[in-house]
Amino acid sequence: MPKSEAFTIGVDLTDAGKRLDALVASRIPGYSRSLVIHHIRTGNICVDGAPKKPGYRVRPGERVTGDIPAPEAIGFDPEPIPLQILHEDA
Repeated sequence: MPKSEAFTIGVDLTDAGKRLDALVASRIPGYSRSLVIHHIRTGNICVDGAPKKPGYRVRPGERVTGDIPAPEAIGFDPEPIPLQILHEDA
């Protein structure tokens, strides 16, 4: 994924009445609806510059804008743990 993904979606008549979370999830590939809901609730996705709830029904002429930050890398480091071998094949 890129470092951050900024986008603008213009709402037309075919999108009118759709839920905000469903609209964004359908237009941005690679993002699940639950991830979109998280970003709507944190204010990363707005409608006409104002924060809305995920279930907000969009209207024609509105502009949905967002800037989704890239996910932080998670490191997994091995740990030495003592193991007792109970059986070993020959």
